[in-house]
Amino acid sequence: MRKSIALMNDVVIAVSERGKHLLPLVLIAAGSIWLSALAFQWTISLGVVWVLGDDYDFGKVPQGKVIEHRVWLFNPHTYPIHLQFETGCGCTVIAKDGADLLGLRLEPFGWHTISIKIETAGLEPKQHLKVVWIKVRESDKIRESDKVYLQPIWLRFSLYSSGR
Repeated sequence: MRKSIALMNDVVIAVSERGKHLLPLVLIAAGSIWLSALAFQWTISLGVVWVLGDDYDFGKVPQGKVIEHRVWLFNPHTYPIHLQFETGCGCTVIAKDGADLLGLRLEPFGWHTISIKIETAGLEPKQHLKVVWIKVRESDKIRESDKVYLQPIWLRFSLYSSGR
């Protein structure tokens, strides 16, 4: 009986020793992600789809320049989700792998990177806020009864005339 209790204690100690070494690694990984987000001015939106880089300020931009921002999308669910992108004007284009993108399917625990490009040639020199809306659906087919979740991507810049 005593041998079995001693053996059980050894097993419990061995399991807890392994757990002690795992916790610092998890904390280091979480801290690294957090510091990266701070360093690159990323924000993470934790909605129906997780969006890394959902709020970005380009600063001062000369008129006529094409500006680009990359956004990472992650599906934290066990089912696929479907994304559609809406922009406020024709100067903003969503692209994936160089091709224009209107919609995207994210598999369970899948992720994709998209690029948002803004053509500033036709815009007035002033402060701008561009919002790209992500419409998230849980179904391929668009039905009236489907829930649609909206998530914004905020892009700010101050446009100045390049002739100055």
